[in-house]
This record gives sequence, C-alpha cells and structure tokens, in this order.
Amino acid sequence: MIELGAVVLIVIGFAHSWLGERVVLQPLVKASLPRGPLPWQLMYPILRFGWHLGTLGWLALAAILLGLAPALVGGAFALLSALVVFSVNRRHLAWPLFLVSGLALLTGAGYVDSDSLLVAGWLKIGRAHV
Repeated sequence: MIELGAVVLIVIGFAHSWLGERVVLQPLVKASLPRGPLPWQLMYPILRFGWHLGTLGWLALAAILLGLAPALVGGAFALLSALVVFSVNRRHLAWPLFLVSGLALLTGAGYVDSDSLLVAGWLKIGRAHV
C-alpha cells in the first residue's frame, strides 16, 4: 500500500505541475496584472519556481516513502532548488541557503566527503582540523 500511496503522490506532482502551467501560470502571463514592487519579468519566474517547488515536494515525499534515505532526498531537493533559483535570479537570497542546506544534509549523512568540498571549512564546524 505504501507503493500505491507513493505512486499517487507522483501522479499528483506531475498533474500539479502540468495543470498549474496551463490553468494558473499561463493565464497570469496573459492577464494584465497591476504593477508590484518587483518588475513582472522578475516576479513571474519566482512565482513559477514556487509553484513547481510544490511538485518537487510531492516527488520527494514519494521517494522517501519508496525507501530512499530522507537526507539524500532532502539534500538533492535543496541542491536542485538552489540551482533553479540561481539560474532564475542570482540576486535572490534563497539560493545560498538552499545550497548550504543541501550540502550539509548530504555531508552529514555521509553522501559527500566534506574534505572534497570547496566550502569544507563551513561544514567542519565543531570538528578538529588536523
């Protein structure tokens, strides 16, 4: 039954993404929206990322239910989020936080060797340097 629940979450994730693009996001692009504090060219990618982040969340939950390690899934989710935010808007404050979170999760769970990271000094807090 867990597999069935995970498959349903995967279907929900893809339906959320596909329908959201067509029913919510694309009509917003075509609508004449009032001006906000940010230009529309900056707001739309942020809104789009936030929408699809929900889809990634459902897929991540399904992966954990199917037996993948939570730290691996969370780390991959955070690193993917960092990459997407960075590619959309390098000035956005979230991408460095996602990056640190993903690296910390993967390093703490032993998937990444902290000595091989360029930011190894950040991740060695509390550990003696030899």
